[in-house]
Amino acid sequence: METPIKIRASVRLRDEVSGLRGQASTINYHPRSRGEHGLLIPDFLSILLPLMRLCADGKEHAISETTETLADQFTLSDDERKALLPSGVQAVFRDLVAWAKSHLKMAGLLEAPKRGIIRPSSKAVKRVG
Repeated sequence: METPIKIRASVRLRDEVSGLRGQASTINYHPRSRGEHGLLIPDFLSILLPLMRLCADGKEHAISETTETLADQFTLSDDERKALLPSGVQAVFRDLVAWAKSHLKMAGLLEAPKRGIIRPSSKAVKRVG
């Protein structure tokens, strides 16, 4: 079994979202752990940086294509890609990418100009580029 990785996270989110404006917190997590579905799927924290790197070119990206590209980068099997949430409606990996996207939007690093489309904000281009 993998040992948890400690991360120092200090992302400035809006006060109403995090309540930790500018403070650092330590988070323990397993980058790829077996969930209740029994498959090795990365958690949303592991998806944050690869998602930002994909968007670093400054162009608009369809979230569906981005999800597939990330699944390829994490070398997910077909079963891992198709694993559903307990509700049986949405795929687990797609949901995790949506959470990563949501947190990056709240941090001001991603923008969603249209439904299903993401692009880096000017703030992100300065930091990543």
